[in-house]
Amino acid sequence: MIETFGKDLVGEDGTIQRQMLGARVFGAPENMAKLTAIVWPEIAKLAQMEIKCIKEDCEKVGRDGVIVLEAAVLAEARWFNLIDTCWVCEIDEAVAISRLTARNGFSEEDARRRISSQMTNGERRDICQPSFHVNTDRPVEETASLVEAAWKSFLLEHALKL
Repeated sequence: MIETFGKDLVGEDGTIQRQMLGARVFGAPENMAKLTAIVWPEIAKLAQMEIKCIKEDCEKVGRDGVIVLEAAVLAEARWFNLIDTCWVCEIDEAVAISRLTARNGFSEEDARRRISSQMTNGERRDICQPSFHVNTDRPVEETASLVEAAWKSFLLEHALKL
């Protein structure tokens, strides 16, 4: 990553400065493609290794298991081989912009650039064919309640006791 995007991305603590990297890739499709070509294969390998270990642990103790893979770019990266079912979170663009400017201190322009470099809610829904999707425009507590109810329903539907 340093070869591709420069040594100045490394902060004093030795980590990649994510905001600086983001400024270079969001809104620059060629740079985003370079970044994803570097990062996504490695993330997929790590996820596969972790999934394998969890499955082996469940087999050892003779229990059912559910693995939740939270991957914001699952659809974009086409990691469908890692999952059995997909849940999708959606958000209205105006709400996303508001949250990015408030939480991350982004300008509205930077927030729009980041959002425009991602799939739309509809594209993600069409590609993932989710078994559950939730709109996260509402307050966190309300969204959490909806997800918790869906989770309980999922466990009952699949007769899983964890």
